Amino acid sequence: QKFKPYGKITPPDHAGSLLSIDDRQPPFEYDTGKRLWFYNAIDLGSEAFTCWVYGKSKEGIILDFYRQLVRNYAEWNLPLPDGLECESSLNSRGKRIERYYGTLRYKYEKKREGWLARPFALAEANQKRSEKKVIVPYSEIVEGCLRDIWLWNNAPHSIIKNMSRWDV
Repeated sequence: QKFKPYGKITPPDHAGSLLSIDDRQPPFEYDTGKRLWFYNAIDLGSEAFTCWVYGKSKEGIILDFYRQLVRNYAEWNLPLPDGLECESSLNSRGKRIERYYGTLRYKYEKKREGWLARPFALAEANQKRSEKKVIVPYSEIVEGCLRDIWLWNNAPHSIIKNMSRWDV
């Protein structure tokens, strides 16, 4: 995996043309050894999360995700994007959403109680400390993750600084 090239995709020049899709487990436990699952889509032109679903297991979450994706775009009266970037089309490191997940993890989630550091993080600031694990109620994790998505979507776009990601 170390020597496989990353995917080389030309970045989209407008919002609504390409979605990057992936699952993730936010770094919090709701019970000992148990973390919830999210399945998200981020529009690569606007950098905004346009779909998200969550659950206690991966079972059925992908089907729920695609249903919610169609519902969201229909409700917002937007055409579905003409491209999807997912693991079936790229290796896991080639998906752009992975980089956004890193920012989400260290800029937003790290500030919340119960955040779990990666065991072998390269940056010292992101390494595991000797503190005891904190179990966070499931509903609080969900609420925090949804708030992070809202904050992310309403933050300034990386290129068009005078507009939020959602506005782009």
